[in-house]
Amino acid sequence: MPSGLQVAVSTWTFRTQPLFAALDILHLLGVTAVELWGDRAHLDPRLGLPDPEEIGAALDRLGLTLHSVHGPFRGMDLAADDETQRAEAVALVGQALEYAARLDCRRVVVHPSTGIPFDSETRRAAAWRRTVASFGELARRAGQLGVTVLIENLPDSTGRVIGGRVADLLALIEEVASPHLAVCLDVGHALVSTGGWQEELAAAFPYLRSVHASDGDGSADAHLPLGDGTVPWDELLRTLVERGYEGGFVLEVGGGEDGIRRSLTVVERRRTG
Repeated sequence: MPSGLQVAVSTWTFRTQPLFAALDILHLLGVTAVELWGDRAHLDPRLGLPDPEEIGAALDRLGLTLHSVHGPFRGMDLAADDETQRAEAVALVGQALEYAARLDCRRVVVHPSTGIPFDSETRRAAAWRRTVASFGELARRAGQLGVTVLIENLPDSTGRVIGGRVADLLALIEEVASPHLAVCLDVGHALVSTGGWQEELAAAFPYLRSVHASDGDGSADAHLPLGDGTVPWDELLRTLVERGYEGGFVLEVGGGEDGIRRSLTVVERRRTG
């Protein structure tokens, strides 16, 4: 693996399997670090959470390091104009932060919005203010827990989604002004939003702490295995290494076991090439 990168695999790939079964599969594939998925599967607080000691024991038994947790996002809105709904969304993500801390995991990936584009600048501006307020609350809770919230860019071909560009993530971080907010760059989402990844990656420094890696051609958030789309992974990985990046490189790919094997081969090729 490229020196400095913390290569991990998301349990998203096996989200239809129970969490402990997914961990067993990843172990058998030779994976050494994981991101635990938490939206409608595995670690979603709305589904009930397993005893963190059981997860810790399973990770130790399988020789897996916990890189990060992905928080819930569907069915909630951090910018809801109904204050009760907004507070419920903040509380739900807060539960994910608290559970991650109990797992001694210091990184939680959070979506900045529902991903729905706004039909007017006025409505978007009002939603933006509510989003800033929500992340201010989450940042304070993250600070109390010793956790960092990694805000993930979303796929947005319209240019009207909050969080559809890295520039939005940076603006959120700067407005909240908390050291407990950082960036998770999703390469597949960047392709959909901008048609590329180079400028979005460059913009994400120095706040970049994790990269979600999957392939595609920009027409959709395809979650293809690495090498099955248009992303030049050798160039992207070389860029990370040259920048001295030492954060996460998390495979969030489809294709089951074969998709993970082939994606890991692409990353390994960069080390030996």
